[in-house]
Amino acid sequence: MAREDFFCRLSTLSKQLGIDLQEVQLQQFYSYYTLLVEKNKVMNLTAITEEDDVIVKHFIDSLAMAKLNVSRETFSNWIEGKRCMDVGTGAGFPGLAIKIAFPSIFLSLSDSLQKRIHFLEEVVQKLELKGVDFHHGRAEDLGKKPELREQYDLVFSRAVANL
Repeated sequence: MAREDFFCRLSTLSKQLGIDLQEVQLQQFYSYYTLLVEKNKVMNLTAITEEDDVIVKHFIDSLAMAKLNVSRETFSNWIEGKRCMDVGTGAGFPGLAIKIAFPSIFLSLSDSLQKRIHFLEEVVQKLELKGVDFHHGRAEDLGKKPELREQYDLVFSRAVANL
Protein backbone atom coordinates (compact mmCIF):
# COMPACT_ATOMS: atom_id res chain seq x y z
CA MET A 1 0.00 0.00 0.00
CA ALA A 2 1.40 3.39 -0.96
CA ARG A 3 1.70 6.14 1.64
CA GLU A 4 -1.25 8.03 0.14
CA ASP A 5 -3.40 4.88 0.27
CA PHE A 6 -2.39 4.39 3.92
CA PHE A 7 -3.43 7.99 4.64
CA CYS A 8 -6.75 7.57 2.81
CA ARG A 9 -7.64 4.30 4.56
CA LEU A 10 -6.75 5.59 8.03
CA SER A 11 -8.49 8.91 7.43
CA THR A 12 -11.69 7.24 6.20
CA LEU A 13 -11.87 4.84 9.14
CA SER A 14 -11.02 7.47 11.75
CA LYS A 15 -13.77 9.75 10.41
CA GLN A 16 -16.24 6.93 11.10
CA LEU A 17 -15.20 7.33 14.75
CA GLY A 18 -15.68 11.10 14.59
CA ILE A 19 -11.94 11.81 14.42
CA ASP A 20 -10.72 14.06 11.63
CA LEU A 21 -6.99 13.43 11.43
CA GLN A 22 -4.84 16.21 10.01
CA GLU A 23 -1.97 15.64 7.56
CA VAL A 24 0.66 15.79 10.32
CA GLN A 25 -1.21 13.16 12.33
CA LEU A 26 -1.55 10.88 9.31
CA GLN A 27 2.20 11.21 8.77
CA GLN A 28 2.82 10.39 12.45
CA PHE A 29 0.71 7.24 12.16
CA TYR A 30 2.58 6.24 9.00
CA SER A 31 5.95 6.82 10.67
CA TYR A 32 4.79 4.87 13.71
CA TYR A 33 3.79 2.01 11.42
CA THR A 34 7.17 1.95 9.66
CA LEU A 35 9.07 2.08 12.98
CA LEU A 36 6.89 -0.72 14.36
CA VAL A 37 7.46 -3.01 11.39
CA GLU A 38 11.20 -2.31 11.29
CA LYS A 39 11.74 -2.92 15.03
CA ASN A 40 9.48 -5.98 14.92
CA LYS A 41 12.11 -7.69 12.74
CA VAL A 42 14.50 -7.83 15.71
CA MET A 43 12.10 -7.68 18.63
CA ASN A 44 8.71 -9.33 19.09
CA LEU A 45 6.31 -6.38 19.38
CA THR A 46 3.30 -7.66 17.46
CA ALA A 47 2.15 -10.51 15.24
CA ILE A 48 0.13 -7.99 13.22
CA THR A 49 2.36 -6.24 10.66
CA GLU A 50 0.41 -6.02 7.39
CA GLU A 51 -0.48 -2.38 6.69
CA ASP A 52 -4.24 -2.75 6.55
CA ASP A 53 -4.24 -5.02 9.59
CA VAL A 54 -2.18 -2.51 11.58
CA ILE A 55 -4.52 0.30 10.54
CA VAL A 56 -7.65 -1.63 11.54
CA LYS A 57 -6.53 -3.88 14.41
CA HIS A 58 -4.07 -1.54 16.09
CA PHE A 59 -4.76 2.09 15.18
CA ILE A 60 -8.54 2.13 14.68
CA ASP A 61 -9.14 -0.39 17.48
CA SER A 62 -7.12 1.88 19.79
CA LEU A 63 -9.16 4.91 18.75
CA ALA A 64 -12.53 3.16 19.13
CA MET A 65 -13.02 4.67 22.59
CA ALA A 66 -13.64 7.96 20.80
CA LYS A 67 -17.18 6.69 20.21
CA LEU A 68 -17.88 7.07 23.93
CA ASN A 69 -19.87 9.97 25.29
CA VAL A 70 -18.53 11.15 28.63
CA SER A 71 -20.54 13.46 30.89
CA ARG A 72 -22.78 14.45 27.97
CA GLU A 73 -19.75 15.56 25.96
CA THR A 74 -18.12 13.95 22.99
CA PHE A 75 -14.98 12.03 23.86
CA SER A 76 -12.95 14.38 21.66
CA ASN A 77 -14.01 17.40 23.72
CA TRP A 78 -13.83 15.62 27.06
CA ILE A 79 -10.29 14.25 26.64
CA GLU A 80 -8.73 17.66 25.85
CA GLY A 81 -5.79 18.23 28.22
CA LYS A 82 -6.50 15.14 30.33
CA ARG A 83 -3.82 13.08 32.10
CA CYS A 84 -3.93 9.53 30.76
CA MET A 85 -2.03 6.33 31.45
CA ASP A 86 -1.73 3.27 29.26
CA VAL A 87 -1.09 0.26 31.51
CA GLY A 88 0.85 -2.57 29.86
CA THR A 89 1.22 -0.62 26.65
CA GLY A 90 3.39 -3.15 24.82
CA ALA A 91 4.07 -1.66 21.39
CA GLY A 92 2.14 1.48 22.38
CA PHE A 93 -1.47 0.42 21.89
CA PRO A 94 -3.81 2.05 22.62
CA GLY A 95 -1.83 4.92 24.20
CA LEU A 96 0.29 6.24 21.35
CA ALA A 97 -2.57 6.07 18.87
CA ILE A 98 -4.71 8.12 21.26
CA LYS A 99 -1.87 10.60 21.81
CA ILE A 100 -1.41 11.09 18.07
CA ALA A 101 -5.15 11.64 17.55
CA PHE A 102 -5.53 13.83 20.66
CA PRO A 103 -2.18 15.62 21.05
CA SER A 104 -3.31 17.82 23.95
CA ILE A 105 -3.39 14.92 26.41
CA PHE A 106 -0.54 14.15 28.78
CA LEU A 107 0.28 10.46 28.37
CA SER A 108 2.12 8.05 30.63
CA LEU A 109 3.10 4.74 29.06
CA SER A 110 3.87 1.82 31.36
CA ASP A 111 5.23 -1.60 30.57
CA SER A 112 7.02 -4.40 32.39
CA LEU A 113 9.73 -4.81 29.73
CA GLN A 114 12.46 -2.20 29.47
CA LYS A 115 13.14 -3.03 25.81
CA ARG A 116 9.57 -2.05 24.92
CA ILE A 117 9.98 1.19 26.86
CA HIS A 118 13.14 1.92 24.82
CA PHE A 119 11.21 1.30 21.59
CA LEU A 120 8.41 3.63 22.73
CA GLU A 121 10.93 6.34 23.67
CA GLU A 122 12.35 6.09 20.15
CA VAL A 123 8.88 6.37 18.59
CA VAL A 124 7.93 9.38 20.73
CA GLN A 125 11.20 11.11 19.84
CA LYS A 126 10.91 10.43 16.10
CA LEU A 127 7.27 11.53 16.01
CA GLU A 128 8.17 14.63 18.06
CA LEU A 129 5.36 13.99 20.53
CA LYS A 130 5.31 16.21 23.61
CA GLY A 131 3.76 15.43 26.98
CA VAL A 132 4.68 11.75 27.16
CA ASP A 133 6.50 9.97 29.96
CA PHE A 134 7.42 6.36 30.60
CA HIS A 135 7.23 3.99 33.56
CA HIS A 136 9.00 0.65 33.62
CA GLY A 137 7.39 -1.88 35.92
CA ARG A 138 4.52 -4.25 36.45
CA ALA A 139 1.09 -2.67 36.80
CA GLU A 140 0.54 -4.06 40.29
CA ASP A 141 3.81 -2.48 41.45
CA LEU A 142 3.33 0.85 39.69
CA GLY A 143 -0.13 1.14 41.22
CA LYS A 144 1.43 1.25 44.68
CA LYS A 145 3.67 4.22 43.90
CA PRO A 146 2.26 7.40 45.50
CA GLU A 147 3.51 9.58 42.63
CA LEU A 148 1.37 7.57 40.18
CA ARG A 149 -1.62 6.66 42.29
CA GLU A 150 -4.79 8.72 41.64
CA GLN A 151 -2.91 11.07 39.31
CA TYR A 152 -4.77 10.32 36.09
CA ASP A 153 -8.13 11.29 34.61
CA LEU A 154 -8.23 8.20 32.43
CA VAL A 155 -6.38 4.88 32.63
CA PHE A 156 -6.71 2.39 29.83
CA SER A 157 -5.27 -0.91 28.80
CA ARG A 158 -5.67 -3.20 25.87
CA ALA A 159 -4.38 -6.54 27.09
CA VAL A 160 -2.75 -7.24 30.43
CA ALA A 161 -2.63 -10.18 32.80
CA ASN A 162 -5.07 -10.41 35.70
CA LEU A 163 -4.27 -7.81 38.35
